[in-house]
Amino acid sequence: MPDRETEAQKELREEIQHRIIDTRRALERQGVKVTVRTPAGNPGEEIVAAADAEGASLIVIGSHGRSNIRDRLLGTVSEYVIKNAHQPVLVIKRKTVAGR
Repeated sequence: MPDRETEAQKELREEIQHRIIDTRRALERQGVKVTVRTPAGNPGEEIVAAADAEGASLIVIGSHGRSNIRDRLLGTVSEYVIKNAHQPVLVIKRKTVAGR
């Protein structure tokens, strides 16, 4: 059933929530103001909308690019954000693991 969360999905969601909490706490210890949002929808659109709603002065986004050749450098979400954001966007290259 599409509306039911599988056990694997539940475990993944819980792991992500724990990572978000840990990251937020680490940033707050460094004096960074953190607002966590977990909206459902198109990630690029949600990032741009959240940045506008919060009055952000900068968007920092990771890059991994998993689809076609054009997107290998940025990734579709970061490419969307760069093209549509009203703020400057800082793209951070993800650490690569051998074989990936």
